[in-house]
Amino acid sequence: MAPAAALADDLIEEILLRVPPSDPARLFRAALVSTGWHRVVSSAGFRRRFREFHRTLPMLGILCNLTHRSARTFEELFSAHFVPTSSCCGRRFRPRQPLADPSGWAVLDARHGRVLLHAIPNEHHTMILWDPITDEQVELPDVSQLGGCGWNAAVVCAAGGGGCDRRDCHHGPFNVVLLSATWSMEHGAKSRVFVRVYSSESGTWSETATATTTRVRLRSKETSALVGNALYFKPFQHTLILEYGLTEKKISEIHLPKRVLSAQKIVLTANEHGELGFVEVVNSRLRLWSREVVLDEDDSWTLSRVIELVTLLPVKALSASPHVVGFAAYGGGVIFVSMTDGVFSIDPKSCQAVKLEEFGTDKSNSINISAIVPYVSFYTPVSRYIFLYCLDTVYNI
Repeated sequence: MAPAAALADDLIEEILLRVPPSDPARLFRAALVSTGWHRVVSSAGFRRRFREFHRTLPMLGILCNLTHRSARTFEELFSAHFVPTSSCCGRRFRPRQPLADPSGWAVLDARHGRVLLHAIPNEHHTMILWDPITDEQVELPDVSQLGGCGWNAAVVCAAGGGGCDRRDCHHGPFNVVLLSATWSMEHGAKSRVFVRVYSSESGTWSETATATTTRVRLRSKETSALVGNALYFKPFQHTLILEYGLTEKKISEIHLPKRVLSAQKIVLTANEHGELGFVEVVNSRLRLWSREVVLDEDDSWTLSRVIELVTLLPVKALSASPHVVGFAAYGGGVIFVSMTDGVFSIDPKSCQAVKLEEFGTDKSNSINISAIVPYVSFYTPVSRYIFLYCLDTVYNI
């Protein structure tokens, strides 16, 4: 019997293009079939067409900040972890030195395939930008003279203004936007907020905006939101949101609706309509809010959805004080809620809840999750990643 004819490269590519981007392990296994398949799946042309074919970036995993207290010193310690939510080729992403031991580093933000981390303790405000796919790291210059009322930062693509397609911009230039706040007696009940922007093209920080605002305190534990061409930051325990326009380089205040019961327990969101929103937990209910830009700010917020957690979660998972720890815009929106029994991802569209097994509660170690940041990116094989996949899955290294 004659051997079966080998498939043409064009046909192999058409088959592999249809592999779900949320299951990158299939592509890695396909690359091990033969040298022909390896050549097709690891080519730059395939990677480009794969992104164009699927368009929507998959959520490969989540980055989370775990906090716990040292049993010896009772000091609050931080540990940044990556937890896969996809096949992710059987291994966790790990930064190289000096971040090989993640303890003492916290995740600030992840966007456009890049992860922004900062050192704990952070006397010199040391930050590093890391691309888990290419394993490239950029240490940002230290920022001095930050205000005494806290700071926060986010990473964005430098293209901005609609020039970023968000599918392959992790190869291009980027900016890091840092907000810091200060207060003094001469400001009265007001704060002075400063914006500094780091440009990967110039390799330097520049001050782009200042504003006098309601007295606020910023925290790096609070996740930001990118909606359109503006970044949004939520001050700690406050009923307002700070907006920074990336184009006009201007700081504005947005007040939360008066019906919000606890400003401490909200997470900013961005919906599929390009609107800013937030989610809060009240009496075991998820309350989803969205905002439209109107002249009368009091009427700009709408309670768009209420989700009963008691109908989604098992009884033993329900907590007396559940809180939202993160949001991912992937797939129309995924909400991460910390409960007594662990952390659950909740899809508002399908009303499905999935427990993240990585976060089974461990009361003996007093571990808490302070924030969850989604990592969204395409992940297609190149020769180096195929080699690592073999080590991790075949030899369990």
